[in-house]
Amino acid sequence: MLLRTRFARTGVLQNRNDERFRTVMDEEPVFAYSKAFNLNGTDDEPNIEAIHDEVTFTIAHTQDPVVQFASARGLTLMKPLWESYFPDVKSLLNFHYFDLDKARILAHRYSNQLARDAQLSAAEDYVDVVSLTARQVLGATSFSGTSDNPLLFLKEISSNGNCQTVDVIFPSFPFFLYTNPRWLAYLLEPLIEHMLSGQYPNNYSMHDLGAHFPNMTGHPDGKDEYMPVEECGNMLIMGLSIVNSLRFPPEANTTAPRYPGTLEARDAEPDVVGLFPLRDLQTVGGIDRLDSVWGVGPDATNLARKWVEKSYRLWRQWTGYLVEFSLEPHNQRRFKNPCQRFIDPANLFLVSTDDFAGWLALQTNLALKGIVGINAMSEMSNFVGKTDDYKYFKVSHAALFVSRKNLELTGTRTFPIPISPNGKALDSPETAPTPNSHMTGMAPGLPYTTCLRMPFSASILTERSMIPTPVHLTIRNQ
Repeated sequence: MLLRTRFARTGVLQNRNDERFRTVMDEEPVFAYSKAFNLNGTDDEPNIEAIHDEVTFTIAHTQDPVVQFASARGLTLMKPLWESYFPDVKSLLNFHYFDLDKARILAHRYSNQLARDAQLSAAEDYVDVVSLTARQVLGATSFSGTSDNPLLFLKEISSNGNCQTVDVIFPSFPFFLYTNPRWLAYLLEPLIEHMLSGQYPNNYSMHDLGAHFPNMTGHPDGKDEYMPVEECGNMLIMGLSIVNSLRFPPEANTTAPRYPGTLEARDAEPDVVGLFPLRDLQTVGGIDRLDSVWGVGPDATNLARKWVEKSYRLWRQWTGYLVEFSLEPHNQRRFKNPCQRFIDPANLFLVSTDDFAGWLALQTNLALKGIVGINAMSEMSNFVGKTDDYKYFKVSHAALFVSRKNLELTGTRTFPIPISPNGKALDSPETAPTPNSHMTGMAPGLPYTTCLRMPFSASILTERSMIPTPVHLTIRNQ
């Protein structure tokens, strides 16, 4: 307030840096810039030609380190990505200032194309929505790593200090697929690396990498926010999206932007070279230092296959969890005996990405997300040649989908887990035969005390349709 009052009175700034660091509401620290424009001509004198004048300011927000990340090699202070290209902040600012014209061209191209595509997709109001959200999504991220192995970190905004939150990344991933799918790969990589290194103890996907940005130290106790079905489904759907963006690149006449701006890499310090480095840069339309086109080239499909294979254990583990718990998403932490979830209705409550709504029971959107995630994994399994896994997850997806539909329409509960001829549920895809018509062999009306892994599953799977036909059993709890 003092600065504004003084400037209003005098018309000049004091050209002084206030180095008393403080909170925002303590004498409200501000950045102030002043430029006098001396223009002749006014609205009252339209015949006098006005003199054009402009000014350019470069404002940088740098973080070094960007975050503290519990990587596979241990707790690591992550450097900003720009340090792979510039020796110091002054060089970075110098490049940024004189790159204005090229950056402006790229920004205008992107904004105009985004507006046209949004208009074609929906209505005029949608143009404003996507224009604003595109900037909000990118504004929540920070590029880190090296030019050989770039990473992208994300902090929740307008909520709390959670970072790399899976169910916040998920609603933003259409932006990344549209703008540059490699950024989505950079965004998922810290989560995959951390969980693959064994630092997260649960058999489902973690909710976030830390509750206090910029400390991405994970949850070694496994007590992150509890959204297991939500996050497993999210990761699998996004994983298949990355794979398909490499396997099926957009046509040459696509409307989506394909040349987002980047910087030219210097020689980086020795580091692990990732699958998607930022070193193969090109010049397009007189604008240099641009990303290579994503998904185009003889190696694209092979890169997609390597990306899935290096973390296949995780994808498969998450899908196994969804096969068991997607049909009726519930809270596995509230009871020791899994049968209790049908005795006590309170056990059926679970949180989804709409966690502001609280714990809700039997959420259809949550069940469907898990079932769609299983199908996504079946496609990835098929892509990397895991035939047994492909069959198992494809059958599980079809059976769970129809069973959920029956549950919604009739309230009939069936448990269509693939079963073997001896009536036992199949615990792993390795033992899964071709879909068969064997029943459980259990007599109706008998008391059963076992529950999950569902040995009383009574679906008949036909090899032709892979659609379950429910066989009704009477099940009592002892």
